[in-house]
Amino acid sequence: MPPSLGWLTLSAFFASQHSVICAIPEAYIVIALRRLKEFQESIRQYHDIDVFGIVLSFWDERGTVNQELMEEIEDSFAGKIFESKVRRDVAVSRSTLKGATVFEFDDSSRAAQDYKNLTDEFVKRLCDSKDGITPFKNLLVNSKELSAQKVKEDVQVWRI
Repeated sequence: MPPSLGWLTLSAFFASQHSVICAIPEAYIVIALRRLKEFQESIRQYHDIDVFGIVLSFWDERGTVNQELMEEIEDSFAGKIFESKVRRDVAVSRSTLKGATVFEFDDSSRAAQDYKNLTDEFVKRLCDSKDGITPFKNLLVNSKELSAQKVKEDVQVWRI
């Protein structure tokens, strides 16, 4: 979620065909996502942009309002929530303090596993997509291996 919906965010949306929204499952996120949806719909009058997916991080399975929040998000962005959620994990904070990725810090942590699962799901969605992500799809299909590990090694973009 961008900290503001100003000209920088507007420019980024106009330069993109798709967006990935990262959200924390808290009550205020529902209000922010509604606002973001309105913002993207206003942009869509001039430029075709679509939400590729919504990533939920700092996930706590014990959250008492998880289901309500998921339903609210689903109402605004139907079918866009990734099944893989990144759980709260101290490894994320520790890796950030060390200036390392969570994979470099503790590859066996819950967060590392969650990001690997998310990467696999992201790549699968990308490959299954029929809505204009063809250059990426071809790149991934021509790869020898479509695993989270391969993506992590080849493209060092999964920094937390």
